[in-house]
Amino acid sequence: MRKLEMAIKNQHKKSIENKASKRLIRINYLLAEGGREVELYSIVRKGMLQSIQVEADQDEIVLLEECKYDEDSYNIGFYCIKEFMNPEGDFEVTGIPTEYYNYDEECRCCTGNLVIKFFSRPMAFEELLEWERNRQIKLKRDKEKILQSYFSQKIEWNKEMVNWVKEYGSNSLKNLSITTSQADILYVYERVQRELPGFEIIPNEWLEYKVVNAEISNIPNAKTIEAEIQKYRKQGYNAVIKNLIDDTEDKMISAILIKNYLERYTLMKRIGEFVKLN
Repeated sequence: MRKLEMAIKNQHKKSIENKASKRLIRINYLLAEGGREVELYSIVRKGMLQSIQVEADQDEIVLLEECKYDEDSYNIGFYCIKEFMNPEGDFEVTGIPTEYYNYDEECRCCTGNLVIKFFSRPMAFEELLEWERNRQIKLKRDKEKILQSYFSQKIEWNKEMVNWVKEYGSNSLKNLSITTSQADILYVYERVQRELPGFEIIPNEWLEYKVVNAEISNIPNAKTIEAEIQKYRKQGYNAVIKNLIDDTEDKMISAILIKNYLERYTLMKRIGEFVKLN
């Protein structure tokens, strides 16, 4: 009973402190007819930027910390560099994360879509606060799920790497700790050279800008190439042939791509420089 009374007193005290510490702040959000979400980047026209002044208690200000624009101003649903924000004219805004779907080992952080939120009607402070609260709750849940999956996969990855390195790894690889990124890189390089000689490892992002989606014809030794692709597929590899732009020589080439090698890498093997597109 005494514990309950103390809890009630503490809650009452906290409520009084919050009321006493209320501060006048400005909330900015974007308004567009029909409402919409835009990925990554947008130019905002004059009149889309809405601002309201409200009194916020300490708990609300803590929640809005991620949205802070300057000392007493907060942006809900978008991010803007201060120098580019001008309510009198057009200005540039970028998105904020609304969901996570991957873990980036290089930056050691979760990544996802960056979205600019345009609300469809004038919003009250409580509604904007609820939208931001739900966004943060979803990001927290996504992060927990992604990290759990990542560390589970990392354990299995390390087990497979240790077994492979013991049997096939070079002395240089064996001398590296399996927990380092250098070990991962050298392990994949050596394994590719052993299992798929002639292939190189390429960044997945690179393909988005280099692949030419056009029909391929008149490839030299086409039957030999097709037989090679079928061989890789029988071995369980996801092998395809693609046309690519080779920036170093300013020409197009043909290449065999193997996607999802070890469930995370893309490999490429050049098969010639001569390509004729229909």
